[in-house]
Amino acid sequence: MFVKNRRLFIIVAVLVLLGISSGCATLSAIGLTGVVLVGQTLVSDTEDVTAMDSFQGVDIWKSYARNQVYQLKHDLFYGKVFITTFDEDELILPKSGFFGWDSETGQPVAVPGSIEAYKADPKKWVPIKGIIPSGTRLKMERVIYNQDINTHEYYYFAVFVDGPIAGKSILLNSISINKGSGGSYVNPDLLERLNP
Repeated sequence: MFVKNRRLFIIVAVLVLLGISSGCATLSAIGLTGVVLVGQTLVSDTEDVTAMDSFQGVDIWKSYARNQVYQLKHDLFYGKVFITTFDEDELILPKSGFFGWDSETGQPVAVPGSIEAYKADPKKWVPIKGIIPSGTRLKMERVIYNQDINTHEYYYFAVFVDGPIAGKSILLNSISINKGSGGSYVNPDLLERLNP
């Protein structure tokens, strides 16, 4: 699937480059921008790799475990701040001075530095939808591999077993440990595995 898209991208890129070398700079620049956008779309690939143990030579699960239940060790926020690739909300660690991007407006948005800061004025923190309390349990649901021109990333999803949004799928990457080798690891300061 990815190979076919790559071939098409290369063919279109060569045609545009031939257009660039033929003269008209304005049209060539517009064409090159178009090729980049089209190429980004063509070489994008999303694959559910939940059933696999490894994919493209990478251990997918790292320290997460398929179908296992974890418990939050601290109160965390949930909402959509950092990862806009998927529709699911993500778990977010309170972190003073840190910001992400509002998925609807594209504007930068600060993350509350504490649970108390959020509670003092929840309307100030638009992308934060609420607080998930310590002790809430969630079960690993799936892993999705997403690849485009810029990134090759595994995304980890769990579903809440209990708590204020029981049954809802949530993205864990923002609270996971990424060691740069593909895949993410459980952050033992935030999640505890209940059924080893």
